[in-house]
Amino acid sequence: MITSVDGCTVHQYDLGETGRVEVRNFHDHLVIRVSKLGSNSWSQINFHFAENEERFPTNKKGKFLLGQMDYKNKYPQGTFYEEFKIPLSDVPREFMMVVYAEFGSGKNKSSAWAGGLSLNEADWSYFEYKVSDFPFYTGTDQIREIAISEALAVESGDEVRKIYANMMDEGVDKSQWYAYKPSIDEIIDDFNDPSRESQLGDYSTTYTLGSGECSDSVNLTLRID
Repeated sequence: MITSVDGCTVHQYDLGETGRVEVRNFHDHLVIRVSKLGSNSWSQINFHFAENEERFPTNKKGKFLLGQMDYKNKYPQGTFYEEFKIPLSDVPREFMMVVYAEFGSGKNKSSAWAGGLSLNEADWSYFEYKVSDFPFYTGTDQIREIAISEALAVESGDEVRKIYANMMDEGVDKSQWYAYKPSIDEIIDDFNDPSRESQLGDYSTTYTLGSGECSDSVNLTLRID
C-alpha cells in the first residue's frame, strides 16, 4: 500500500499477520521501519535490493538464499521495532526489495515475507520501489564567524535573516521567515539583552522546511568574536 504521511509518500507492506514494513526516502537516504503487529517479537530481519529479477540470490529451484541477502540482522527476544537508514548512493533509483523476518522462538517460531509480488509462484515475495524527489531539503549544518563590529553594524531584522540565509547551501529554499527556531527576532533580542555579560558568542538557530515526518532541518550558528 502506498500512502502519504505529512505530505511525503510512504510504502507500507505487511509481514504476514505479525509485522509491518514502511519504506520511504528523504533527500539522501532511504528509511526502512519494521514494527510488530502480533504478540511475538522478531528474532531476525533480512532485506535485499535488486535492480532486476536476475539479481535475486536464488537456487536453481527458485528458493531464496537467505544467507546471501544484502543485510542480515539478528535480535534478542523482546525486539518490536527497528529502523534502518541506507544511503541512496547504495541503492538504484528503481529497485526490487525483499524483506524477510522471523518471529518468536521454538514452537512459536514463524517467518514472513513483505510485498505481494512473486516469481513463478515462489514461496517468497518482494515489492518494487522508485526513489521520489524529496520536497524539502535544507542542506548541511553551517557556522559563520563575524567580528562584533560587523554585528553591531547590522541595521535590520531582514539583514540578520539574510546573514543566516546566506549560510545555507545553494538550492535550499531560504525564503521562509517562520522556519527559524529560535526566530530571527528572538536572536536579535538575545543579542541586545542588557543582562548578557557579553554580546560575544554563538547565536544558533534551526531552519526547518516541511512538518512532522516529512521535513528536513539544518543548524545554523553565527559566531560573534
